[in-house]
Amino acid sequence: MGSDVRNGDVFIFIGSSRRLMKLLNAEDGGMVMYVKRLEAGRFRIPEYDESTRSYPMEWRDLVVILITTKTEVTNLYLPIQTKLQ
Repeated sequence: MGSDVRNGDVFIFIGSSRRLMKLLNAEDGGMVMYVKRLEAGRFRIPEYDESTRSYPMEWRDLVVILITTKTEVTNLYLPIQTKLQ
C-alpha cells in the first residue's frame, strides 16, 4: 500500500457488517486504536482506488464517515447522536 502509520497515515478497518470501525494511529509514545460501533445504521464506504489498492481520503472525509451513518430504511445520511458528560 505504500502507507506508514508512523508517518501520519491512519489505517481504517471496517467490519463486513459496516457497524464496526477501527482506526489505527501513531501518537507520541506508541500506537493507538480507536473503535466505534454503531447501534443503528451503517458506515459509508468510500470509493476504492484500483491504482493504490486502497480507499484514499482526506481527514475531512474521515470525519464525515465518523459522524454520519447510512440508514437502510430511508437511505439518508443521519448524524450520530452523542452525549457529552
